[in-house]
Amino acid sequence: MAIEDFYRKEPVRKFDVNQSMYDLVKGINSNNMNSMSTSYFFQTKTFGQVINETDRLASAFKSVGVKDDDKVGVCLLTVPESATTLLALNKINAAANDAAVSVATSESGFFE
Repeated sequence: MAIEDFYRKEPVRKFDVNQSMYDLVKGINSNNMNSMSTSYFFQTKTFGQVINETDRLASAFKSVGVKDDDKVGVCLLTVPESATTLLALNKINAAANDAAVSVATSESGFFE
């Protein structure tokens, strides 16, 4: 069996490649706003809550001067807020410059 046999020949869903990730997530889940989106350490959020938080965060980014085509440094670990942050920046057409934390703080020299 070839590796190509494990890939789909056609995408599961076709979508407009010119739309933002925010619009895609909001559009796909428009009928599921009360469904669970994330669950993290016993805290669950619905798609509606995630979209509302995303909208509030996008407004906050705008209020501090983030605008189209800006790059914003983001240093978040793998938590639900990182997805909300990326969606909020995407909504206002800004980009996240993700700073991945991969070194233990004792090895980084940051706190010396």
